Amino acid sequence: MQLTEEKQRSLRLFLAFVVSLSLGLVVSFAWVQWGMQGRVSPGVQCGQAAVGGMTARELSQLLDRRARQVEKMRLHLKLDQLGLMRRGNDLGVTLDREGTLERLMLAGRRGHLGNRLGFFLSRLWSKHSVAPRFLQDRDRLRSSLEPWAAPVLSPARSPSISYHKGLRVDPGQVGTAINYEQLSLELRAQAESATDQTPTLPAVRIVQVPTTQNSPGVTEQLLKRRRAEAERLLAAPIELVTADSRHKMNLKPHMLGAALGSEVNAANQHFSLTLTMAQLRPALKDWLKDIERPAQNASYVFHPGQAPTIIASQVGVALDETAFIRELWRVSAEKERRMVLPLSEVEPQLTTSEAEGLGVLGLVSQFMTRHVCCQPRVDNIHTAAAKLDGTVLRPGEKFSLNQLLGPRTFRAGYKSAPTIVRGEMEDVFGGGISQLATTLFNAALRGGYKIIQRQPHSIYFSRYPEGHEATVSFPEPDLIFENDTQAGLLIRTEYSGTFIKVLIYGNNAGRVVTVEKSSRYNIVKPSIQYEADEHADPEKPKRLRAGQMGWSLVVSRKIKYPDGRVDQEKREVVYNPRAELLRVHPCTIPEGEKGHTGESCPEPPDEEREEQDEELSDDVYYETAEYDEEGG
Repeated sequence: MQLTEEKQRSLRLFLAFVVSLSLGLVVSFAWVQWGMQGRVSPGVQCGQAAVGGMTARELSQLLDRRARQVEKMRLHLKLDQLGLMRRGNDLGVTLDREGTLERLMLAGRRGHLGNRLGFFLSRLWSKHSVAPRFLQDRDRLRSSLEPWAAPVLSPARSPSISYHKGLRVDPGQVGTAINYEQLSLELRAQAESATDQTPTLPAVRIVQVPTTQNSPGVTEQLLKRRRAEAERLLAAPIELVTADSRHKMNLKPHMLGAALGSEVNAANQHFSLTLTMAQLRPALKDWLKDIERPAQNASYVFHPGQAPTIIASQVGVALDETAFIRELWRVSAEKERRMVLPLSEVEPQLTTSEAEGLGVLGLVSQFMTRHVCCQPRVDNIHTAAAKLDGTVLRPGEKFSLNQLLGPRTFRAGYKSAPTIVRGEMEDVFGGGISQLATTLFNAALRGGYKIIQRQPHSIYFSRYPEGHEATVSFPEPDLIFENDTQAGLLIRTEYSGTFIKVLIYGNNAGRVVTVEKSSRYNIVKPSIQYEADEHADPEKPKRLRAGQMGWSLVVSRKIKYPDGRVDQEKREVVYNPRAELLRVHPCTIPEGEKGHTGESCPEPPDEEREEQDEELSDDVYYETAEYDEEGG
């Protein structure tokens, strides 16, 4: 009986101990979870550094010191016989302060309650180390190493098959490159090691730069197969014949060779032969003249007082280039080596039925401007007008002059001519096109069509209607308007050496258009600019450029519809003044003007020089028929 009581007492003591221990652990766990909020959990290390109990601020300060160690870490990179000293910062290795701080602060506080309790208990007999996070700027690493490593590295060269006086097969070569993936891992390991040491002067760490071999990406077997295909293609001529057998031609090996090439996709080891149509076209050009036929759009012939006559469209015929290339490869493997030329029909952009359904009834509006004959700008106007002629807009369709013409370049057929560039005259390709833009704008304006984008010139040109004109340049500014009628719209152009005319045909449903302009206001006189010339006669300044006044005005358009509605549009147009430019002796430049010296003028010579200079006058307005706005 006595033994039983002793056992019971021992059991009660043991249970009390267990309960006390458990209660203590629970209290300790609760204190860690809630009482140490804002601090690192006890028993946590960052690398070899104990950080348990630290506040976020203290931990941030520690990580800042560690980050500076990483940045100043001295590395001796070795690659074959090359050596290079760099610091961690130079190689793009940095400590991720925010990421590391977050991982340390969350240690032991993630997951469900059981996980957090288990973490707490395990810290009673072991430490928990959290590895710092590092960032690697791969681009910075490359830019730092590639110029240094270039002498001992060799890029991989892909195999190729080409033709030049015979078939050429280049097997390519294996290349050597830095293994940046492995190098980044090594640099991070060195950085992690550096954060666990706090020497006054960081020791130099030796890093062997790992390399890898880059294969050309094509197996030898595949290269042999493609070579056999190329040899088969060039083995003999391929006879081309039309379906009706009326036209025949032998496509000779050297013609095929000129178009032969190869493509490599190293990612999936794909290597293929190619035939470029752009290289085959010259060999076929003369022969295809009698075979191909461009599509003809439906067109209109207009008669005064009568409905227009529609000239029927015609379907074109063209070489089906995709099928042609495919057939060349196919017949090159056949004994006969003969193929029927694959042709396809080309539909016109405007068919007869479409032209009939557009409802074009007759002339809606027209406008003409004049210009001086035989200047480069006139050729530009004619080039652009030829592209504009025959343009058709369907109901609701928008028209952009820049989209139609594209960049004004020598290859596009444009010449260099004077234009306004940032307020000064310069020669650029396409100078003069703004005259076409102005003429087209006025035709659309007077036709009652919706103007979406239009920019006037910055200075006034007397050949244009004051206020009602437009300038263009590529890509901006542009001239854009919309065919906001229920009928189609056809643009025609007529031009000669001295004029350009734009005619718009369609049906604007009886819109009556009136355009007006106000009187000039805010008139600004031009300033005077001086160009110093020590050889100039002080008493005879020479006018290099006459001045032009600036002013503002309001232009308007009123559209009256058959149902009685009236739309009124108004816009202010501002023309800038243009300074008069004089070439003068420096002694005559007024004080405060650029070039003023304050020197005395030299005495005039005994005999006056005979010089045909332009006489100055009070009239500073001048004609600008030889100029146009930028890009136009």
